[in-house]
Amino acid sequence: MPEIHIDTTNKSAVLDLISYQPHDQYRAGITLSKPSLDAEFEPPTASLGNLKVLPVEIFDWVIKYATMHAASSLRTVNRQTRLLVDASLPYKHIISSAPHIGATLVRTGVAPHFTVEEVFWILTHPACRVCGNFGMYLWILDLERCCFTCLKEDPNLMPMTEKDARAAFGLTAGQMSQIPVVVSLPGKYKAFGVMRRRTGKFVSRVRARQLGLAIHGDEDGLSNYFTSSNSKAKAAYDKKAVQRSKPMAYDSHGRVNNTLNSVERYLVSVHLPYLDLKTYTTKMGLACSGCQFAVNRRSALSFTSVEMEALMRCRDCAYTEAGIIDHFKECADAQALWNASPCKDELEVCWEGQKVMDNFLKNIRWPSCYTLTKGM
Repeated sequence: MPEIHIDTTNKSAVLDLISYQPHDQYRAGITLSKPSLDAEFEPPTASLGNLKVLPVEIFDWVIKYATMHAASSLRTVNRQTRLLVDASLPYKHIISSAPHIGATLVRTGVAPHFTVEEVFWILTHPACRVCGNFGMYLWILDLERCCFTCLKEDPNLMPMTEKDARAAFGLTAGQMSQIPVVVSLPGKYKAFGVMRRRTGKFVSRVRARQLGLAIHGDEDGLSNYFTSSNSKAKAAYDKKAVQRSKPMAYDSHGRVNNTLNSVERYLVSVHLPYLDLKTYTTKMGLACSGCQFAVNRRSALSFTSVEMEALMRCRDCAYTEAGIIDHFKECADAQALWNASPCKDELEVCWEGQKVMDNFLKNIRWPSCYTLTKGM
C-alpha cells in the first residue's frame, strides 16, 4: 500500500474518518448520574475568617498537599472557601478536566487516602501502569492509570473483597482502615450492560498483603499466619482460592486467569481523561474506526478465537490524537477507510453500532493481505 502523507491540510479529515470516541468504554466502569459535587450558588457574602491572612500562594500549597477529602470538605465551609479552593492550583485543573474524579473518590470512600497532588499527577500522565500504552481508566484502589485490556485481565488489577482480605492476611476491621477500601456504587456498568444494585467493599490485593506483612512483622510472620490460622473465615477463603485456581480461562498472555473480565474489576475503576500540560487541553481517548470495522467484518468470517481475540485487543486500544495518527500509519484497515474516503460524503456510519452502508463496503480497497470472500 502506498505511503499516506499526513499534514495540517488533511490531519483533521483523517481524524474525523478513522477515529471515534468509544463512549461504551468511557462508561465501562463507574458512571455517576451527577458527575460532580457542584451545585449552583449565589455570590459569597461570608469571609474566610482567619484564613484571609494567608497569601494565595500559601493557600495553594496547603490545598495541593491536602487529601481530596480535606479539599472537598473545605469547599463546603462557605461559598468564599469554595471559590478559593476551586481557584487553587492544581485543584482547579482537576475539577475542570475531570470533575467526576473528585466526586467518585468521595462517594466510594477513598478520598482520605489520596492527595490533590497525587490525583493531578495521574491526570497528567497518560501511560497505563502495566503496558505503557495510553490508559483510559483510573484503577481507584491504587490511584493508577490503566488501559482497557489490562483492566480486563491483569492479575494485579483484580480487587479482592474486604472480607477475603481480612481472612487471607489476618487483618482486623480497624487495621483495614489504613488502606483504601472502595465501597462500590450501584449503577449500570456498560462492560456488562446490566444494572448492579448490590454494593460491596473491595481492596487492592497488593496493598492488603503489604499491610499483612506490616502487621505480622515480615514474610515469616505472614507465613506463620497462613499455616497456623484455624479460623472459619480463613478456611472458607482457602476453599474458594483452590476453586479459583483451577484452569477455567486463559488471558492473552497464556496465563490461567479465572478473573478475566470479572465485573469486580469495573466496580473499582472509572474513565480518566488525560490533561496535556503543553496545551492544557483534555484528551478523552480515541479509538480506531479501522480496527472496529475489522472486528465487525471478520466476525462473519472463519477466524479462530485466538485471531478474533487479537483483533478485539487492537479494537479496544485507545489513543491521543497524536497516538492515533501514528497508529494510522501502520493500520491497514484504517488506511483502507481513508483510501475509500471519496465516498465519505455518502457514508452513514455508526461506528459504535453495527451499521455500515453496503455501497461503502463495496468501494473499500482492502489490503491484499486480506481475502474477504464471505459476508459480502
